[in-house]
Amino acid sequence: MSGHLSRSDQYTIPDIHRKSAGTRFPLLISVPVFEMVRWPVLFLSAGCYLAWMHSSNIPFFIARTSLWGFAFVTLSFIALFSVVAPRLAYVQCRPGYLLLSAPLYRMAISYRRINDVGLADFSEFYLRSEQGWISRLILKKLFRRSHGGRLTVVYLELTSLPLPFTWLRLWFSRYVFTVDENGLLLMVRDWMLLKREIEIYRKACRSKFEKNDITDQLHQESAEINL
Repeated sequence: MSGHLSRSDQYTIPDIHRKSAGTRFPLLISVPVFEMVRWPVLFLSAGCYLAWMHSSNIPFFIARTSLWGFAFVTLSFIALFSVVAPRLAYVQCRPGYLLLSAPLYRMAISYRRINDVGLADFSEFYLRSEQGWISRLILKKLFRRSHGGRLTVVYLELTSLPLPFTWLRLWFSRYVFTVDENGLLLMVRDWMLLKREIEIYRKACRSKFEKNDITDQLHQESAEINL
């Protein structure tokens, strides 16, 4: 029997009472998306740079030199952002809420909104064959990296989304949401550990609210007795 312990086996329960945040789990859906953007943008950026250098030596193109330079700087920034962006897309448990982060937007989800936490096969919600060709390319890379061709996700059944779905779709992939727009599909590498953390934080948050409700009730009964 191997003495090596997996990440889940080595896991220790977070100290929620000291308001510590949980593990940061990168969202896998963002990786192939920005990989597809990165290389075409890099080639375009290199082309703009060569055109910029070449046109600066030809009097006829001097007026357009600044445009090539602007295009080169803009495309270089996009290429750099495509490298950094996947690191900004993650899910993390916080003492009072679940944080879902996109590269340019972050959403806090109260644990009281979560009705159920479970594991599911991504294909139960979205069939790869029914998606557009770009989406099929993205999903193909994810399925290729998965174990046994099965893409397991952490499924959260919510009472409702914190914000309108149309607004959230501006920042998050549609594959983060269920088809009925009333749940979340969290695609991470260590899905078992994420599920476990959400359950721990959710239970601690529920206990805290129940304790506060009992305290409020006792205060109310005490005030009624004093009257």
